[in-house]
Amino acid sequence: AEALHRAFPALRIARVDRDTPTTPPPDIDILVASERFAASIAPTFNRPIGLAAVLHAERLVRNDDYRADELLVKAIRNITVWANTWDAETIVQTSAPDRAVWSALPNNLPRFYRSEIEERTALGYPPGTRYIRCDRTGPDGEREGAALSYLIEQRKFAIVRSVDHPAIINVGSRVRTTVLFRIDAHATDADISALSTIVPAEWAVDVDPVALTQ
Repeated sequence: AEALHRAFPALRIARVDRDTPTTPPPDIDILVASERFAASIAPTFNRPIGLAAVLHAERLVRNDDYRADELLVKAIRNITVWANTWDAETIVQTSAPDRAVWSALPNNLPRFYRSEIEERTALGYPPGTRYIRCDRTGPDGEREGAALSYLIEQRKFAIVRSVDHPAIINVGSRVRTTVLFRIDAHATDADISALSTIVPAEWAVDVDPVALTQ
């Protein structure tokens, strides 16, 4: 927004993001917004849009979330849908134009998802592998995580393919510990229920979580 103010001092520029979450005024010329705008404000925004530009789109896939490419496709499609309601042109800027994710836009989703499923299966991610995520906030995350892993491993559940090392995040003076159990894709709900019931009550259990970490 600051760069645009310098480049176009005569234009009215508004900003919508986590720090400025209000609905932009209707008389603006340029709107600088985060993905939040496309998801919650754009559908009811009455000012016609002529151009929607997505900057540094690859930032959404430079993280450790196995769904990163899928989330990028979702974000771009959300922007394109509301831009199309005003016949607006959409431009996507990226420093990684060779990523396979761009082949999914605008209308190659079946091929994209087939490729995603193949890659996730090979790497041990859903849907090729199921997960149980256990979370706990306490004073000694490393010890608690190791104890939970040991408890599950000692029971020798056939459906457990592996146990990820506990992920520990500081939350103030305490720590949040996440332990992931990779489960065979063919495990039944009864198998998973049997495993879940031996997890101590102080742990939150999420079967087939949307995200692998909180």
